[in-house]
Amino acid sequence: MDPGIIASLVFFALLVGFIVLTGIITSGAPKRRTRALEAVAAEMGFFFVADKPNFLEDLHLPGTLLIWTRWARNFMEGTVSGMRTVIFDCYTRSTVVAFASTQRRVPAFDLSRKPLLQPNSSYSNLVELSAPEFSRRFALIGVDHNWLRRMFDRQVIDLIVSSYARRSFRLNGGGPWLVFVAQQRRIKPAKWQGFLQDMSQIASAVFERARAEDTAAA
Repeated sequence: MDPGIIASLVFFALLVGFIVLTGIITSGAPKRRTRALEAVAAEMGFFFVADKPNFLEDLHLPGTLLIWTRWARNFMEGTVSGMRTVIFDCYTRSTVVAFASTQRRVPAFDLSRKPLLQPNSSYSNLVELSAPEFSRRFALIGVDHNWLRRMFDRQVIDLIVSSYARRSFRLNGGGPWLVFVAQQRRIKPAKWQGFLQDMSQIASAVFERARAEDTAAA
């Protein structure tokens, strides 16, 4: 047989073997992640379920905060610093953690990192804060500007900046809920507790500055 044909057949066989092996490894990865996160939930004393459809309705979580997903994977729920807490994977390949206050309400808002060279004039309802460096990097969008300025004071801004240096995220709020989304990636199981702890500090600080007269059960 021609050496060139033999080389081609060997290459094809190796390629097929690589594809099959990659498929086997990839197909087992979700199960390994679920087992690892179930152990994390047990360690934290959280309720755990591998798949939770319709979680927005179960939590009474405003759909506008997570408009891009209706299905939670590796869902766990518990309490952190007096706040109802849920953390899960969503099928947009992000990890999400959300906190609910039983006593405070926040106005609807969205906080995200600004794209480079994005002019302020391109944003609707952009809240201007007395922190120019922060405002150059982040966009805080919401209608109730006065209350949002009171909530995002120097201490809250410093917490956001220090946490963002370790992991990028987006923050949405509305009613009793604050929702943090790890942008464009799922967090490794070993880092879930750290992510939850960092975000809970921000959530606690924001809720402390929420409207005192807007109290009701979550």
